[in-house]
Amino acid sequence: DTSKITSPVIFPSNEADMGSEAHLVRFVKRGLRRYPAQKVAVILWNHGAGRLGISYDDVSGNYMEVDKLGAALALIKKTLGRNIDVFATDACLMQMAGVAYEFKDSAEVIVGSEDEIADNGYPYCALLSQLSADAGMDAEALGRVMVDAYGASYRADATLSALRTSALPGFVGALNNWVMAVKADRQAFTAASDASLVAATSRFSQRESKDLFDYLERVEASLPASQPVKDAGAALRDYLSSRLIIHNVAKPAARMPYTQARGLAIYIPGLQYNSANYEKLAFTGASLWDDFLLDMMRERLK
Repeated sequence: DTSKITSPVIFPSNEADMGSEAHLVRFVKRGLRRYPAQKVAVILWNHGAGRLGISYDDVSGNYMEVDKLGAALALIKKTLGRNIDVFATDACLMQMAGVAYEFKDSAEVIVGSEDEIADNGYPYCALLSQLSADAGMDAEALGRVMVDAYGASYRADATLSALRTSALPGFVGALNNWVMAVKADRQAFTAASDASLVAATSRFSQRESKDLFDYLERVEASLPASQPVKDAGAALRDYLSSRLIIHNVAKPAARMPYTQARGLAIYIPGLQYNSANYEKLAFTGASLWDDFLLDMMRERLK
């Protein structure tokens, strides 16, 4: 009910385009000029589609592709002269490895959901009240507050995590070690490529978005003990939980009881690999994951 909103209008516009990266940059620059601060959080509240993009404008039909949003955040960082403290997406399906990696050089902490965002989105009154009570909190502390406040506001259908961007390069290194170990072991590669194993892996409303932690555990459960792949998988899981993922809350929706969310999703296609979209991401240049997916597709065609 908008009649209950009593705060003054700060800036009216008839030309705002929620799908425009340039509009986002102008909006943030305007806010920084009017309200200079020692710490800055940028939150995008709109529709999200994971690796496919975010912020769909109902009038123009525009949306932001992930690489274009990454470029916009880089411009905001340039204006700030430092990283954004927290970049959060109040939008569905955005907490994916390929998405987060695009923003690693522009923000200290990334907050987002592997799954759909509940209808009311973030509980802004609750989290802003906590921020107001402790205005000196750092980026990681705010990330934890956002995750906890979101989890506390919903009985179910609440999945949100906070990531430490400085750990993303190390995550890619651990992921690459796992991929190389799998590809060097025929039995492991066959298991990792198995269509039934991939189909059983916890996934979200975008079917090709899978929980990485669950996938690793399923692959390793199918292998004999004392295998290099198990060691590489254990190291990767430990890195995820102890270094990359600052905080996570997971209350799966009743309509998706088979889904668990451990803090980070990754692209694992079923039948068709979308190279045009996926290979634009910086993640595919830094990691071996796209090559692994292509090898997986070829394995299934045999």
